[in-house]
Amino acid sequence: MSSRKANIKFIYNEPALILTESRKNHLVVGDLHIGMERDLKWKGINMRSATEMIANRIIRIASSFKANDLIILGDLKNSILRLDYTEARMIKNFLGQLNDNGLRVHLAIGNHDAYTGDFSGLLESISDEIIIGDIALMHGHRWPSEKAMSKDIIITAHNHFAIRIYDSNNAFYNSKVWLVAKANKKELAMRYENGRVAKLIVIPAFNDLIIGGGLDAGHSTRDDISPLFRNNIFDFDTAEIYGLDGAFVGQASDVLRMQQKNKPKIKKKRA
Repeated sequence: MSSRKANIKFIYNEPALILTESRKNHLVVGDLHIGMERDLKWKGINMRSATEMIANRIIRIASSFKANDLIILGDLKNSILRLDYTEARMIKNFLGQLNDNGLRVHLAIGNHDAYTGDFSGLLESISDEIIIGDIALMHGHRWPSEKAMSKDIIITAHNHFAIRIYDSNNAFYNSKVWLVAKANKKELAMRYENGRVAKLIVIPAFNDLIIGGGLDAGHSTRDDISPLFRNNIFDFDTAEIYGLDGAFVGQASDVLRMQQKNKPKIKKKRA
């Protein structure tokens, strides 16, 4: 693809962004997990089709920004291994609906996307990474290529980052957030010969059924995040956290401390 500079626009109150290069708009989303509602049904949770709602929402957003290309940053499907007939039909209907509304769909393969080659006729492209101008896009579960790390910005999904908010009744809810981290130049140079990437953007999960885990729910130990954080290629502690409304929440380390401070103390009952 072209090497011209690309521009990024975060979409207000949506876990999605618009990537513009050469006056061409691309809608970028991640972690759709098509078929998740079917798995919930097996657990006794019945709901209307989340797949249809996801498709309609994508079509609406794409239309608003005149985007004819959709980039999915991995985990198109929910199953990890080979999908069954029902899930395959759901994905075919989903992609068909997008195609019928003029969207060309590009998939960056995620850790849930085995056998997505079965849908090649409905996908414009399937690849590990997508390069647009000076930006590299991928799912985020594996090491990027040398080419990707030679770009200015990397955009990934995969982590489902969220912040945990407590109320006066000691109840809490998780709220999706964006994470923007700076590269550790020393660590980057040790791993990549031509690495010059400066920034990593982690997009929230697009599926409304996936809110995400709090930053303090396993992610602070870096044992459940991308290899780029585990190996300090990007600095997790100083990463900037933003809400879907664009509000700056704070740096990751500060947010973690704040959440620990606000976490209610559970009083032990006397015997």
